[in-house]
Amino acid sequence: MNKDAPSEEAKRAALDAALDVYEARLVGPYLLGDAFTLADANALPFFERLDFSLRHYKQIDALARHPRTRRWLDLALSRESFRATRQPEAKLVELYDKFLEADYAFGGLNKN
Repeated sequence: MNKDAPSEEAKRAALDAALDVYEARLVGPYLLGDAFTLADANALPFFERLDFSLRHYKQIDALARHPRTRRWLDLALSRESFRATRQPEAKLVELYDKFLEADYAFGGLNKN
């Protein structure tokens, strides 16, 4: 999560640009077509946490302008294999709250 308010707009624009790529290239209903593949399994945890954290902490629906990507995420999240291993949202809040409270400084690509 971004802890640098002045960079919020630029980071939101970069996120939208990245999501535009997914939206344009999504074959559907899964990322590469009709079957759930390693590509979906790899992307799903990232998207689940992205969607959750932006909704919970910033009241942003990152996929509002990306309906195909939203349909993919909803479909993938509904899979029994994902639901069986999913972290409860309360656990995510606990984890992310610790991160937000931490006094940290990253370098390189992770500058906040």
